[in-house]
Amino acid sequence: YSLAISGDVALVGARLDNDKGTSSGSAYVFRWNGSTWIQEQKLFGSDEIAYDLFASSVAMDGNTAVVGAPCRDDKGADSGAVYVFRFNGSAWAQEQKLLASDGASADLFGGSVSVSGNAIIVGAYQDTNEKGFKAGSAYVFRWNGSSWVQEQKLLASDGAGADYFGYSVAASGDVVVIGAYFDDDM
Repeated sequence: YSLAISGDVALVGARLDNDKGTSSGSAYVFRWNGSTWIQEQKLFGSDEIAYDLFASSVAMDGNTAVVGAPCRDDKGADSGAVYVFRFNGSAWAQEQKLLASDGASADLFGGSVSVSGNAIIVGAYQDTNEKGFKAGSAYVFRWNGSSWVQEQKLLASDGAGADYFGYSVAASGDVVVIGAYFDDDM
């Protein structure tokens, strides 16, 4: 359902995988060995359960893999969560679970993810906020040397209800691009 690649490592999301319960989800890590792609590991969230849709979105940069679970219920039904994994030289280990500081039901935090260096961008495209019902938002997390810390919440300057700002996100260096799938300015 989702794909990411960095160097010789590919991450493939299978959000409807049933290993941890119906539609709990999983992500597969493949590594190029010079002649073929070999499955290296299968990733799960440490507290993953049915209907989390883990791996609805995935991103990679070097030894960091980011996996969105937009239907995780930590801050209300379908509030969402993001899991960060780091390759330690022999295996991918879960480093941290990210939640929106103001997360709420139906936000779908983790519906989109991107990582570039020490920054992770997370879309919450159904977030209802001061811009309107399901206007959407995106969150920036930064690695401080020991953990990922929420740095900022991004909203569209001209955001409005049902824009779905954060439906897609991308980051490269200090530049972030956020898609608003249902923006109807035209």
